[in-house]
Amino acid sequence: MPFSFYYKELFGKPPSGIKYEALKAANMSSTNMTRMVLMPPKAPAESIAILRKAFDGLARDQDFLQDAIATMRFQPRFEVGDAGEKLFKQASAVSPEVVNFLRKYIDEANR
Repeated sequence: MPFSFYYKELFGKPPSGIKYEALKAANMSSTNMTRMVLMPPKAPAESIAILRKAFDGLARDQDFLQDAIATMRFQPRFEVGDAGEKLFKQASAVSPEVVNFLRKYIDEANR
């Protein structure tokens, strides 16, 4: 169950506000950007195509997937190409309000 479900059960309303927005942003980046493969700007299209094809093949490789499940206890999800770029944009899009809140929060915690 998602956090919002439990929050609503406890407080009778869905979570909201800047703290919740910061939590969502942190969760989005921590779950989606920790295992990311990026290419440098202006990387050759051929290199990008080769890398995408390799990851697409890995996502279909049953031996790899079974080993990943045995080792990590979950099946890795591969977002390749346009879907991967869309996910990266979503995960890295943080409002200025959330950025400012987090900066202030970290500064206060470091005092």
